[in-house]
Amino acid sequence: MCTICMKIYTSYFANLDNLKEAGIYPVAICCKVPTFFKGPNIESVAPNKSILFQFKDSPKTEADVELYKKRYYDEVLCAYRFHPEYFIDLLKSFSDSENGADIALLCYERPEDFCHRHLLAEWFNEKLGSEVITEYPNYPKKSTKQKEIKKELKSNPLF
Repeated sequence: MCTICMKIYTSYFANLDNLKEAGIYPVAICCKVPTFFKGPNIESVAPNKSILFQFKDSPKTEADVELYKKRYYDEVLCAYRFHPEYFIDLLKSFSDSENGADIALLCYERPEDFCHRHLLAEWFNEKLGSEVITEYPNYPKKSTKQKEIKKELKSNPLF
């Protein structure tokens, strides 16, 4: 297993400019990258289209989320089941090619949304026994109070 000498983050394409400004090398992890993205894509950790569309077409209940997770672990991450360090070695090769830059794994969903990149980070962190992959930057989750205020503002005809 390689020594991890870079930071590994997860993020989303809308954060691309901030990542580049911070000197973080973006690597996509999705089925299809946006046309403006010119970096590498590691499709081997992207949900396959069957998993993706089954979830997108569902009502997104807790059972749908659990099915997505199960399928993602069983059908996608199973390739790294015995050697999760192979994925880290691949990221290290990208980092090395960019003078040791930190890496950001990108997909489309906002940080607070359910997404395979969070499952990926959780799974690899568990397999490697430490918090190797984290979200960049650490976006705060909206509090219940913030949601209530936003709802109240929308329903108030003065705003």
